[in-house]
Amino acid sequence: MSGRRLLVSVEDVWFRYPGTASWILRGVSLRAYSGEVVAIIGRNGSGKSTLLKVLAGLLKPQRGRVEVLGVDVKRAKASQIARFVGLVLQEPLEQLFALSVREEIELGLKFLGVEGREAEARLREVVELLGLEEYLDVNPRFLSRGDMQKVVLATLLARRPKLLLLDEPTTGLDTKSSLVLLSTVRDYITRVDGAAILVTHDLRNVAAFADRVLVLHDGVVVSEGPTRDVLNNVEKLSSAGLRPPPAIELAYRLRDLGVGAVLNSRELALEVARVVGGSHALR
Repeated sequence: MSGRRLLVSVEDVWFRYPGTASWILRGVSLRAYSGEVVAIIGRNGSGKSTLLKVLAGLLKPQRGRVEVLGVDVKRAKASQIARFVGLVLQEPLEQLFALSVREEIELGLKFLGVEGREAEARLREVVELLGLEEYLDVNPRFLSRGDMQKVVLATLLARRPKLLLLDEPTTGLDTKSSLVLLSTVRDYITRVDGAAILVTHDLRNVAAFADRVLVLHDGVVVSEGPTRDVLNNVEKLSSAGLRPPPAIELAYRLRDLGVGAVLNSRELALEVARVVGGSHALR
């Protein structure tokens, strides 16, 4: 990762909830560098959301070490970590408290001591970025689930964190809106030289936006690496109860014909054309 700064370092982390015998995370290690999106995938109950909460300092691991921007998460308060980490929970209602979208964003800025003209400038910036202008005076709890997610994200982006932790951020959004939101996240971390860690069930979004992927199964990392490599290892995904996007699955079925690894339908079409063209040239 030459030229990129290490922002997140998770080493051999174990976590279980107090009073329970089962480990939710077992020996998990993860790294995230500036400028990249890391996707965490796995079936329900694999430990994905728990890992995000550990990174945000909301949960403290029993074993292992977690550092975010050089801060030892086990020793720091969650309120301290929140100054440079933005967490979008799976349920947006858990993060909405104000009576209007405007007040919601302003609350986050007051937490950092940002007020006056600077606060108004940041508010306008994120509202325009996420298309929330018409909802400024609306109670965010009256919005659709997808728009509530946008409000939560706007509140976080206004605070300009270096690390974004996103737990199913596109739930409730259509395909177009999902692409816009994730493109916004990508542009944001590029601009601030930050990173994003994304938990999602939509592997098409993973293929389109993630630089690297970590696969969790029963709290254990069973696969980790560049997105193309991880998503095209269909056997490994299957062992974790996951199926790749249709284009990748079809390419896998055609591998004996010479079709290589792909990430989307456009790449699949190019690969098929290459193979067909090559077979004609051999005749």
